[in-house]
Formats: sequence, C-alpha cells, structure tokens
Amino acid sequence: MISAGETTGNGPFAATFRGASEDGNRVFFETAEKLASDDTDSSQDIYQRAAGATTRVSTGAVNGNGARGATFKGTSADGSRAFFTTSEQLVAADTDASTDIYERSGGTTTRISAGQVNGNGAFTAFFDDASADGSRVFFHTTEQLSSADTDGSFDVYQRRAGNTTQVSIGGNGAFNALFAGASADGSRVFFHTNERLVA
Repeated sequence: MISAGETTGNGPFAATFRGASEDGNRVFFETAEKLASDDTDSSQDIYQRAAGATTRVSTGAVNGNGARGATFKGTSADGSRAFFTTSEQLVAADTDASTDIYERSGGTTTRISAGQVNGNGAFTAFFDDASADGSRVFFHTTEQLSSADTDGSFDVYQRRAGNTTQVSIGGNGAFNALFAGASADGSRVFFHTNERLVA
C-alpha cells in the first residue's frame, strides 16, 4: 500500500494518485487523512511515499496546518523536486491570501511565484510546467513580477535559481500571453498571444 502513513492510514479518507518519479521510487498522492505527526489539519495535503516512508510535501517554514488545501502540480523527473499550489502562507515572505506556487525539495519549501518586484498582491499564480530537472519552473499570472511588466494582463514567467524573469516580454498592451510548451531542459519556452511582439 502506497497511501499508508507514519500515523493512521485506514480512516474513511480517499487517497488520489498524482504522480511518480520516472523510476517509480517516489510516488505522490493527495489525501485529507493525517498520515504524518506534523499534519494536524483536516485539509487536503500532498504526500510522498519513498523507501517505505511517507512524508508530507505540502508543509512550510511557517504554517502548514490551516484550513486551506494544497494541490499537486508536478515534479522533476527524479521526483526530488515537487511543485504544488496553495493559498496558505508557507513562508514568511508570503503575506497575501492568494494562490501561490511552492516547491518542496530536500525538506525545504520555497515559494516559486515570487517576483523581482511585488509578489504579494491579490493575484493567483498558475503553474504551467517545469524542466526535467526541476531547476526551471514556468507559470503565468496577471501580477507584475518584474519592473518591465507594466500591464494588467497574463504574462508568462520563469523561476530559476531564486530569480523570476518575464518570458513574454516585448509588449505591455491589454493582451494575455499564455504558456504553450518548453524544451525538456527549459532553455526554450513557447507561448502565444494576440499582441504584436515583433515588427
């Protein structure tokens, strides 16, 4: 049984498979059941099962047991990096009540949907994709996370090595830019928009 826990695991709660590493050694699932001693809420959490141990992914440096669920979004190919969204503030730098994207890796939770500027407005961040090694994460939001972004439309951003950069640069009109895909290593990103970005 994958959906077993450090504590409990046989309560009247469904467990939903969400993903696995390429070699299948790490499995990720969601459940509202408290499967770890540090899980004290009744909200949906994300868990990882690896090497016979179940650990909670959707936890943070602060909070992590509020009445706000977490939703799994993806992992790196080896499963060492897991990505999820929640409106719960899991790091001290997150001061808004909007949905943010987080990464859990090596026992540390990091906010992905932070910016060069802003990052705590009433704007939702939507996870799009990540490179195979998880070092590059792509998302879109209407929040202006770089000084070059001056419009209120959706833009595509990349988070890499603690820096957030705008992918859909070239225009600041009232046109949405939406992620379409990326190369496996994340070095090439594709998006579509009605805005005219080249001459």
